[in-house]
Amino acid sequence: MTRDRLAPVLAALATLLTTWSLAPVVDGKDWQGPCIVLILVVMVVGMGARAARFPKVLVAPLQLAAGGIVLTTVFAGETAIAGLLPGPAAIARLGDVVADGGDTINRYAAPVPTSHGISLILAIGVLSIAVLVDLLVVGLRAPAAAGIPLLALYAVPAAVVPDGLQWRYFVAAATGWLLLLAHDASSRVLRWGRLLPRWGSGIGASRQTFGNDTAAMAATGRRVGLAAIALAVVVPAALPGVSDGLLTRGGSGGTTTGLNGVTVINPVLTLRDNLTPRRNIEILRYNTTQADVQPLRIVTADTFDGNTWKPGTRDVSRRNRASQGLPNAPGLSPEVSQSQYTMKVEVSSSLDQDFLPLPYPTKRVDIKGAWLYDASTLNVIGDGETVRGKDYSVTYLAVRPTVDQLRNAPVLPDQSMQAYTRLPRSLPDVVANTARTVTKGLTNQYDQAMALQEWFRTGGKFTYSTDAPSDSGGDAVADFLRERKGFCIQFSSAMAVMARSLGIPARIGVGFLPGTVAEDNWWTVKLTDAHAWPELYFQNVGWVRFEPTPAARTGSAPIWAQVGATGSATSGPTSGATAGAGATSTASLDPRVGALQDAEARERTGEVDAVTASTQAQDQSLGLGVKVLGIALLLLAALLVTPVTAWLGRRRRRRRAAQDGVDAEASWADLHEQVADLGIPLSMALTPRQVDHRLRSAADLSDDSQAALSRITTTVERARYARPGSQAGDLRGDVRTVVRAVSGTRPRSQRLRAVLYPHSGTSRISMAGRRLGRVVGGWDERIARATHRLRKPRLHKKER
Repeated sequence: MTRDRLAPVLAALATLLTTWSLAPVVDGKDWQGPCIVLILVVMVVGMGARAARFPKVLVAPLQLAAGGIVLTTVFAGETAIAGLLPGPAAIARLGDVVADGGDTINRYAAPVPTSHGISLILAIGVLSIAVLVDLLVVGLRAPAAAGIPLLALYAVPAAVVPDGLQWRYFVAAATGWLLLLAHDASSRVLRWGRLLPRWGSGIGASRQTFGNDTAAMAATGRRVGLAAIALAVVVPAALPGVSDGLLTRGGSGGTTTGLNGVTVINPVLTLRDNLTPRRNIEILRYNTTQADVQPLRIVTADTFDGNTWKPGTRDVSRRNRASQGLPNAPGLSPEVSQSQYTMKVEVSSSLDQDFLPLPYPTKRVDIKGAWLYDASTLNVIGDGETVRGKDYSVTYLAVRPTVDQLRNAPVLPDQSMQAYTRLPRSLPDVVANTARTVTKGLTNQYDQAMALQEWFRTGGKFTYSTDAPSDSGGDAVADFLRERKGFCIQFSSAMAVMARSLGIPARIGVGFLPGTVAEDNWWTVKLTDAHAWPELYFQNVGWVRFEPTPAARTGSAPIWAQVGATGSATSGPTSGATAGAGATSTASLDPRVGALQDAEARERTGEVDAVTASTQAQDQSLGLGVKVLGIALLLLAALLVTPVTAWLGRRRRRRRAAQDGVDAEASWADLHEQVADLGIPLSMALTPRQVDHRLRSAADLSDDSQAALSRITTTVERARYARPGSQAGDLRGDVRTVVRAVSGTRPRSQRLRAVLYPHSGTSRISMAGRRLGRVVGGWDERIARATHRLRKPRLHKKER
């Protein structure tokens, strides 16, 4: 295999080695087969096109076309023409598969589950990178520039993998690029010809001399390359980490940055994983005399950016010691029923968090170490501490507001709780429309909250399932409202977002259900008790928990959030330990009132379904239209590249000619180009009269076109040989007349080629590519000269 034939192979190898870095992004290997096939197709098609001496500008389009056929065959073969060619149905199918892949990317964090959509998206990206690398390495002979697309491919997994890529992926990608540079360096040396023997050496020694010289250079290159890769791997690992905020700790795939850089539990990434049976391990035990124990809260997620919920940024001072007492709960007035309890908590070694699991609201925490509280949420955060293996005592309040207190709570001004009612503009309209439909006819915020909660628990016929994606973003909420299936993060996120759309301040609490009673007022909490719930704010009461997740998972709702609850404060077991037991205190409703409420609930549910279906149909229709329009625009742009390039080139030449006073020469060059596009090449060395004779014999010109051709040749001769200033007349009209006459005598295929794929456009694109190659190659030469100057003193010393 010669050096020239080795370049496309090395380009494919470099792309393949860099593609390996995508392995940690996807949970599976189904995507690897199509990517490997595409890399091989790009290599084979490129080698074949260049061997057949196709124009250089055609090689990349041919590679993309071949790759498109492969993608169509693999991912849309059942709808393709003859199972290979992408027709309208296949293009629509590919668009749907890409949309499914995009939805998977939006729902999951890396590693995402493998699917046809993910495989297609990765295959399209790898195909683009492979074609670009082949173009730079083989077409433009600029392997150094090929490092840019390879780096872009490597940067994708490096940016999305939570714990970063392992060193072996970097070594593989760097090795592929260094192989390209090494091959290019040897090719540049061999372009000067065969190395000659040194003075005093015989002819037979030339092979040995060549081997000695190149062996020394190759050994130096290998040492430099290996040293660079080793340093790139070892040095970052040896550098100490730098903290970028208060209380920062190293995170993992299930963490996110919260208060001033504190690493906290991420409700979106970890809840579903904790709910699986394989995570059914005890994480803590607690003792309390309270009968109606509420969930233990770890962290509060009150910032919604359209993609997920996360803790907001707060000002946590080191003076806020939880052991010295916490402030009163925000918004809680003395008129609300409050009972004080104490709780002893024992955390196992299985739970490692910066935040303490606590009942809300907590008054004081007796614990060893530096633990700080956030006054706005009453969350307690460790200052370099972790909850693993800790034992601590908690003094807290059991707050039991009445229905009347919640229903009569004054409505807050919009600006006072603006942070808790803010929603992104990207939120799908179906979310707010559904909220308004569910609460139709209700103006009181408590009644609206109860309508939302009961619609999720019963009226909306939702199903609790951990098989749903663990996303809580706006699009995920819309999908959840359509599919009616999910687990606590979907229920809590949907209710909180819908409450905000109605102007009710809302946030999400993340923690654990109360667990189960063990013995002697001791409760045990397992990792599968992980839970999320919405908290809504009512003036004079503060943040109040609601429970939209079905009772099969959570048991009865809080006493103040039960249908038919009385206006007085009562107490009783309402925790997850009583799942399926029903409400502990309800009012006997008039049957007529109950029937009326059931009818209204059914009517609202039907309206919600109609609104949801209509909005989803509109979204699907709009999405399909956008896909078709995008594909049409891409095809149109691809068709217009060459003719637009030719037209811009002629326009630029006429402008320059007008400035220099050589309009006739510009028109003469335009005539040559456009006639050559029609299949009649004319050498610029021909005289005007020779061109006149050639065109008259090659095409059957009419009298008008012959007269126009005569005017052109005469004007060009006068411009070239007459006195300066004797040039007169605009030849553009005559050029159009002659070109139109020549076009009428050419075959239809030649005319179509001249319009869609003119040779004058392809030649300009090829020239631009060669210029880019010279620019990049110039930088290579500068680097080589700089390296030579650095090594030159050492070589002289060695010779001495």
